[in-house]
Amino acid sequence: MLAIGSWILYSTAMSWITFIILVLLMWAAFYWYYSRKQARWINLLSAIKDLSLGNMNISVPRPDSKIHLEAAGYVDEIKGQLIRLRNQCSVEVSNLRGILDSMTEGVMVVDSFGKIRLANEQLVRLFGLGNDPKGQSLMEALRNHAIYDVFQKASKVGKVLGEEITMGHGQELFFELNALKLQGEGDQFKGVVFVFHDITKIRRLENVRKEFVTNASHELRTPLSIIKGYVETLADGAIDEPKTARKFIGIMQKHTERLAVLIEDMLELSRIESGRLDIRLEMVKVQPILLRVIQSFHSLTDRKKINIFSKANPGNIEWKVDSNLIERVIFNLVDNAIKYSPDGGEIRIETTVNDRDFLFSISDNGPGIPKESMEHLFERFYRVDKSRSNDSGGTGLGLSIAKHIIENHKGRIWVESTYGKGAAFSFTIPRS
Repeated sequence: MLAIGSWILYSTAMSWITFIILVLLMWAAFYWYYSRKQARWINLLSAIKDLSLGNMNISVPRPDSKIHLEAAGYVDEIKGQLIRLRNQCSVEVSNLRGILDSMTEGVMVVDSFGKIRLANEQLVRLFGLGNDPKGQSLMEALRNHAIYDVFQKASKVGKVLGEEITMGHGQELFFELNALKLQGEGDQFKGVVFVFHDITKIRRLENVRKEFVTNASHELRTPLSIIKGYVETLADGAIDEPKTARKFIGIMQKHTERLAVLIEDMLELSRIESGRLDIRLEMVKVQPILLRVIQSFHSLTDRKKINIFSKANPGNIEWKVDSNLIERVIFNLVDNAIKYSPDGGEIRIETTVNDRDFLFSISDNGPGIPKESMEHLFERFYRVDKSRSNDSGGTGLGLSIAKHIIENHKGRIWVESTYGKGAAFSFTIPRS
């Protein structure tokens, strides 16, 4: 009985052990199957997450079940579309950047916080920023309150604003500025786009034109006023006094000639500056030109007892130039030297040639030129000594005409002077 009871107890224990083992095996099999199934979805979810973060280098897993395989195919298709969209966006951004950087206008986009988000190369050049100002504030990058004021105005209106601003403390720069508010969904303010048109050259040309009109009016008014005064005096009865009348007529004739010279110089300068100057290059000897010019001033140099020394090295120098125009340049320079030379003074003219250029130089022992006048000397109507130029009949256009003629010959003209010790004008013209 004891053996039978032991056997029954043993059998019962073995049955439970077998049952427990079977349950454990079934649970392990279910867990293995479930884990494998979940791992497939986890791998797919991981791939989708990587795609959402912009990682296009992922490898989409290929499960063996039909539903998982179909899901993996969709993920692969999404990946392909994202790659194509990214490449297309990259091309569009590159094209847009190329268009912006090729523009002659400066373009800048500023966000709602006043931070620069985009600036093209022209804007960097216009404002001399050196580096891309992206990320900087408007005031930090451009340091201009007028631009910031336009930013604030544009943020409140939905149309293009136009302003003209001036920048720079030394050499002023002028810009026409257009600004437009950028809006998002629900008219949310997103920022402002700026377009800068550089109108500095236009403004400077306008100033030059105004100065020219003012100076020309003044130069014309002076002799006309004198002539008008003497004509009125003659009409009031002075014409009946022969001696007085001849004196007045002589003065009127002098100022009429000065007026004619001034008008001729203005017309010639206008032809040169408008590009209507007809240059006819030919090989000419410089010495005959010098002799003609010096001879034309013979009576004046005799009266002032001025000696002119001319030296050509070599003596048979030939220049490829427009002989009439170069003679005009030399005439103006010699005329200028004689006007400012003292009685009994000396003027030295030297012409040389090297491998690249022809060189002409004329120096005098006159009063020289103040340092502050050097940079303005070739400007229209500019005179170092206005009273002396008026007395000598100068128009103030001679050096400006000379400068334009030399530059039209691809040459360069300059002056060197120590105040009180005379001046030397020189110009070079390329041989080829």
